[in-house]
Amino acid sequence: MAHVSDFLLDVARKVANDRTGEIFTEGFEEAANICMDVLSKNIDALLDQIKLGGNLSKQEQFLLSNLIEIKSETEKRLNQPAGAALERDHHEMEGGIRDS
Repeated sequence: MAHVSDFLLDVARKVANDRTGEIFTEGFEEAANICMDVLSKNIDALLDQIKLGGNLSKQEQFLLSNLIEIKSETEKRLNQPAGAALERDHHEMEGGIRDS
C-alpha cells in the first residue's frame, strides 16, 4: 500500500510541477508581449511624427535609433532557446566583454 501512496504522491507532484511550469511560461510570454508592445508603440509614435511631415530633433532621432536597436535585440533574444541568452550573458560577464 505504501508503494501506491508513493506513486500517487509522485503523480500529484508531477502534475503540480507541470502546471507551475505552464503558469510561469504564460506569465513570461505575457511579460515579453507587454515589453515588445511598449517598444513598438514608442517607435510607431516617432515614425508617425515623421509621416505627418514633422522633423525629429536630434534627441528624438537618437531615441528612435536606440528603440529600434533594443526591439531588435529583444526579439532576437526572445527567439533563442531557453537559457541561451543567460549563458551568453554569463560568459560575457566572466570575460569582461559586452556587446554595444
